[in-house]
Amino acid sequence: MTINALIIDDNDVSIEVLQQALRSIGAEFTSLSRPENLNAIMERLPDFDIIFVDIVMPRVDGYEVLRQLKAQVKQDVPIVAHTVHINELDIARAEGFDSFLAKPIEMDHFKDQVERILAGEQLWEIL
Repeated sequence: MTINALIIDDNDVSIEVLQQALRSIGAEFTSLSRPENLNAIMERLPDFDIIFVDIVMPRVDGYEVLRQLKAQVKQDVPIVAHTVHINELDIARAEGFDSFLAKPIEMDHFKDQVERILAGEQLWEIL
């Protein structure tokens, strides 16, 4: 099974790193660097198996993106907070993210983390 991921992040370097990590595990992905344009891809949301959302972004933050996504995606699509701001972990959990992976990605653990998240486990990791 090929994993289809959505990346929502305003930082091009962060997007590229996550794309490389996803490529390394054979996943496909779509990236959105302007979260205010989320409505443009809403009809494609059911196609995604996992969604990674940065939290601190200008104009529309990750919590607003989360609210928009929760209103649109099926319940079994995990929405993962993916941020360098590890102090946001408890807030992300309280706001309804399904998991939290801190930046930078630990490539040695990434495949296992994604598999665990897709299996329904909630991860709150700041390796």
